[in-house]
Amino acid sequence: MSGPPSAEPEGVPCYRAMMFGADGRMVLQAVIAAAGDDDAKAQVQALVDSHGIDLWDQLRFIARFEPDPTPPQVRNAAARSSDRAGMQIRPNEDQ
Repeated sequence: MSGPPSAEPEGVPCYRAMMFGADGRMVLQAVIAAAGDDDAKAQVQALVDSHGIDLWDQLRFIARFEPDPTPPQVRNAAARSSDRAGMQIRPNEDQ
């Protein structure tokens, strides 16, 4: 058997997401139910907001997800702008 020891049955991943504060301390740990690494990564990526998150499978480090350094106001304005990208602007016909 290769890799780190696991308390889980052979081949069954046990994913954990660990969220860290600005001071480097862990502020939250959550178990992630996922079918595999890609599924776990997608779930953790969706959780990233203002804190970094590390994804682990037992003792195996998988990935670190960093928050977007862009200020929320800029992200929100960009999202609103992209939401309007598909809109058609027509002159007001009432005039």
